[in-house]
Amino acid sequence: MEMKKLLSMIVLGLLLSGNAYATDKVNSYLSTGYKIHTINSSGDGSVLFYHLVKEENRNKSIIITCIVNSMNGDTVSCYKP
Repeated sequence: MEMKKLLSMIVLGLLLSGNAYATDKVNSYLSTGYKIHTINSSGDGSVLFYHLVKEENRNKSIIITCIVNSMNGDTVSCYKP
């Protein structure tokens, strides 16, 4: 049980520190009205997936997924489906 708590604290810390790193493309999307919907980590923790959403109108939202290197905070790429 103690190990689970420690592991969850480490993962949460990495996710929060990754949020401070998200530079370049992610910040530019945020400044144009996108909001962070979710942040996921890869299985090995090497990258973070930022899912951003922007509502165009009541019936349409734009979703973008950005892949960010969790070690240095560089945005690898962003995709619109």
